Amino acid sequence: MSLALRLARCGRSIRSLEPGGPEPDDAVQALNQGEVVNPALHSPPDTDRPRVSGGGTG
Repeated sequence: MSLALRLARCGRSIRSLEPGGPEPDDAVQALNQGEVVNPALHSPPDTDRPRVSGGGTG
């Protein structure tokens, strides 16, 4: 988003795409599954990164 905002300020046309639809979908959310090397430092990626429209900002 930082890069998109910077480019927009320079007059560029920007389109931001988000993975997922308006409602949560287990199959789409499963795309975030991954291994966490140190659980004391990071939570599982599929629990903290919602793949829904507006999920990254809401």
